[in-house]
Amino acid sequence: MSDPTTMQAIPTRRHLLISRVVTAVAVAVPPLLYLAFVSHFAVNSLQGDEWNQIPFIHDALHGSFSVGQLWSQYGEPRIPLVRGYLLFFAEADHLDLRAAIVGNAVLLTAAYAVLLALFRRYAGGRLNPVPVLAIGLVWFSLADVQNALWAFEVGWYLVTLGFMCMLGALILPKTGRPLWLVVAMLAAVVATLAWIQGFVVWPVGLLCLLWSRPDSTRWKREVAAWCVATVCMVIVYFVGYDRSITSCKPSFGCVPTNPIAHPVAAVHFLVVLVGNVVPGGFLDGVPHSYVRFELVGILVLAAAAFIVVQSIRRREVSESTPLPLLLIAFSILFDLTLVWGRVGAGPVYAIQANRYVMPNVILLVAIVIYAWAHRPWVGSAAIGSPAKAMTSWIAFAVVCGFVVLQVFVATNFGIREAKVTRLLGIGRGQLTVNWNLVPLAVRECDSIGFFVRGDQVPVAAADRLGEFGPTSYRYFAKLGPLLDPACSEPPPVSTKTGQ
Repeated sequence: MSDPTTMQAIPTRRHLLISRVVTAVAVAVPPLLYLAFVSHFAVNSLQGDEWNQIPFIHDALHGSFSVGQLWSQYGEPRIPLVRGYLLFFAEADHLDLRAAIVGNAVLLTAAYAVLLALFRRYAGGRLNPVPVLAIGLVWFSLADVQNALWAFEVGWYLVTLGFMCMLGALILPKTGRPLWLVVAMLAAVVATLAWIQGFVVWPVGLLCLLWSRPDSTRWKREVAAWCVATVCMVIVYFVGYDRSITSCKPSFGCVPTNPIAHPVAAVHFLVVLVGNVVPGGFLDGVPHSYVRFELVGILVLAAAAFIVVQSIRRREVSESTPLPLLLIAFSILFDLTLVWGRVGAGPVYAIQANRYVMPNVILLVAIVIYAWAHRPWVGSAAIGSPAKAMTSWIAFAVVCGFVVLQVFVATNFGIREAKVTRLLGIGRGQLTVNWNLVPLAVRECDSIGFFVRGDQVPVAAADRLGEFGPTSYRYFAKLGPLLDPACSEPPPVSTKTGQ
């Protein structure tokens, strides 16, 4: 006869296998869809900041590379890793922007993998397909469409990856603590050398170290080492730094004291910035009202504040690894750097600059993680009265409904804006490849000449970079010069009668 214990174990193993397969599918679907999205809509066409790197890339390709060029400021930040990234693709495949954009998606996927490992530790068990799918859909949100289709934005992807790797190194390993502390420091350095917002990683790392407060000499040494490394990074970064170099337009009023002088405007900018996680504006125009963004921003910030308070209250009980709090701290600090530099442009810029939504996608991920880890049916005995239980269920339902709404709106928005972005990219490629055949009025037209540096077009053509790469050049040359009627020079007025 069969052993009853064995008979009971077979379906258990089968169910476990099915659960693992479903979870693996839930893990894989969001990044695969995201990779398919960027692969489909990416265009090998230089724009804006990428054109500004052509002189550096040209010098490097022709043996005139210098560390000074790599380290020099690009506006406020130093971007050696961004320049190195673009130079790598210039050497490898004539700076095919499509490959670089897919590379950005790979970096975001790597950060996602670390996030899931952290979430598993925070939730205290194996991954479940439902929260994994929700986290993945928000993490790869198409609300962030501008960053997704712009190779130069690798800086912010590296900041995000550096931040997640730092948290992973500080939280996940159980042994080899000194080595992993060094890894965490190196991850923070990577974030800092990618973009100036990478500096926010250092105080979040310190918060992570301070949270547990173990009474040990090793812990004190770790905190001291982290502080010393932070000070060293600041000194190295700002030696020779020129504060007069800025990428800010005069109309933006980028004055360091602006948020202090106009606190109401700064708070309003922050609220609208956070509210744009349910996106609007960008290439399809500016909304006539901020009410929707204000309501969403207030709701998200209120949820974040609640999580921070609850994490502090439960510090000694259940929040030994405060992953949501750390994600919130990173997101809010990142947002504050944007408020500091751009509040003078007005709240409309918080919506138009779609790339600024990235930290708030991470903020929403933090809320989703906290909501799942504290869902009402877990530890229901500790909830207390029926009123508290009902409140917990309502709050959880609101978060679930909000996530569904955000994913739906962001996906529709992202696909719509990606179509426009692709058309603009193709128009830029036609403009630059057929530069000598295009009338001056068309070259300067804002609708298609957006972010094109005419003085660098011959340089890119000579080095066969971007749209001048072999395959792309043939494609754009075959399309011919773009003669948009809205941009073309008006036809001459005839003075002959009868014509």
